[in-house]
Amino acid sequence: ILKDQKTFVEAEPPETRSRPLEWNRKLHYVSFDVKNFDIKYHHEQNEIEYDIDTDHTETLGRIVGSRESTIILETNVKMDDFKDCFYNPVLKEEPDLYVVSNSNIARNVRITLREGTPASEEFLVDKNYLPTFGVGSFRGVSDIFEENDETELLIEVLASKELLLEVVTALRSRSFKKASVCCIIQAFTYEVDDFFRDIEWPVRDFLIRRSYAALHGVVVTHQLPRHPYPSYTTHNVEQPVDENINEHEDTEHDCKDTNTNGGFLVKDIVIDATHLKGANLALWAIVLLLILLLFK
Repeated sequence: ILKDQKTFVEAEPPETRSRPLEWNRKLHYVSFDVKNFDIKYHHEQNEIEYDIDTDHTETLGRIVGSRESTIILETNVKMDDFKDCFYNPVLKEEPDLYVVSNSNIARNVRITLREGTPASEEFLVDKNYLPTFGVGSFRGVSDIFEENDETELLIEVLASKELLLEVVTALRSRSFKKASVCCIIQAFTYEVDDFFRDIEWPVRDFLIRRSYAALHGVVVTHQLPRHPYPSYTTHNVEQPVDENINEHEDTEHDCKDTNTNGGFLVKDIVIDATHLKGANLALWAIVLLLILLLFK
């Protein structure tokens, strides 16, 4: 039974209980993982301006020019892997008897982020939004309804132009992976669940009737490309490395490589004297020439 705008109570509590248990309306954080958005740019050319009389009824209006442009981000999220459940309380009997069942669980969430301006105190007082929204906040609504035999949760909230532009820039990045949209919604929760709930058990059951909502924030995740580390190879990788030095081995094998750190191998340079025979003959010829010049 809907006791008031903030409370549901049991319709038929057991006689052993002193009072019926309640579902109370509170503000809650909910977060949805989103992999893509539809980006819309709404450009206005004209609009209708109404004259409001003293009875606050709209009289014949007129068309006036408008040059506003609005950014809108929309997405649909399937609830298949979502732990929380959102129920649509269906009116069974007038005036205030509602029924909640598993057939009324939302299977899809439609989220709309719309460019807007922060609320002023005058606006909040005029629209009776106080005390839910404070000055400078961005408003929104949440509701649940049936469409094509499927229950859908609708969340539509305002956000600043700067925030939406940053999200759009992130969505267009090649490294974009996903975004998490965190919202604040008004929902009814069971007082027993509220009392026993632990942070390690985050499953929650929400009853949704048209109420207020707001955007808490958007977390964007990027996937950076992976660059492999450079690998160093040598021409002698198949040759075993002998760390023991045999002093009686030939000069060519006197110093074997003992590098085991996977870097480049360092080898001794061995000079073959046979390549110097031509140079030796030339040197002897120069010496003989100098001796002959001295004895002249």
